[in-house]
Amino acid sequence: MEPMVRVDEVSKSFDDIEAVSALTFSIKPGEVLGLLGPNGAGKTTTIRMLNGILLPDHGEIEVFGESLHENPAIRARIGYLPEERGIYPKMRVRDAMVFFAALNGVPRHIARERADELLEHFEINSALKVEALSKGNRSKLLMAITIIHDPELLVLDEPFSGLDPVGVRAMRDIILEKKRAGASIVLSTHQMTDAEMLCDRICLINKGRRVVYGPLSEVRKAFGKRCIEVEGEGEMDSLSELGYEYEVVGNTARVYGADQQSVLSHLLERQVKLTSFSVSEAPLEKIFLDVVGDSNAASDD
Repeated sequence: MEPMVRVDEVSKSFDDIEAVSALTFSIKPGEVLGLLGPNGAGKTTTIRMLNGILLPDHGEIEVFGESLHENPAIRARIGYLPEERGIYPKMRVRDAMVFFAALNGVPRHIARERADELLEHFEINSALKVEALSKGNRSKLLMAITIIHDPELLVLDEPFSGLDPVGVRAMRDIILEKKRAGASIVLSTHQMTDAEMLCDRICLINKGRRVVYGPLSEVRKAFGKRCIEVEGEGEMDSLSELGYEYEVVGNTARVYGADQQSVLSHLLERQVKLTSFSVSEAPLEKIFLDVVGDSNAASDD
């Protein structure tokens, strides 16, 4: 299957700062790629190049088998949700959706129908002005605008920002629906739980360079440590005596890379009252921190 997006040895600098360096990845039809990394890693620069907003200094980017810069018309087949979001505040919600749909070539009568369907799905009052919406509802409106022209490629930069749990679930449903319909999706997020739930493939970048790339299952095998999660009451901090990496939050402890029998025996010897004991692959957040480092994750974008 030919990739819908191909990024080949792409680099981009601003003055003497190299934001992206020799970055390579591809996305198949119907695949969700998680573009992950700490603040300042080069994600937004990469996303802007994918949308044709920026030109790469070196390398090639092809979307639908063509160069965006040689054929700008294919941008109408892309839906882009930027992290920094602006929309005309005085417009009514439904009018805003129809306006942006028309910019992407959707006839107005079809745009109105799609707008009504999406606004009902996201539970947004179509008669309100944009400025009257809460932050969460404005985020949902922008997602609705992003997909109203039925794009084949979605590029989503922090789509869950500002959403409550109900809004997050609605956003996930839309992403999965578009995936099932065959759209390719680039998802940039700091929410590792959402990335685990939605992504087929991971591209983790740090300081402009690709450091982890591949199917999520393979990434976990290659970089993850087995995680033993224990919940109970007692001397959880005594797990330090086993010599494995561990963390304790409240009544829950996670131990990485340990033998499950040794952990269980230790806790029983310490008379910890166990309420749950499970073994799984390490969460993506753990892999993220191990690869890019805790200090990197705290830097400014």
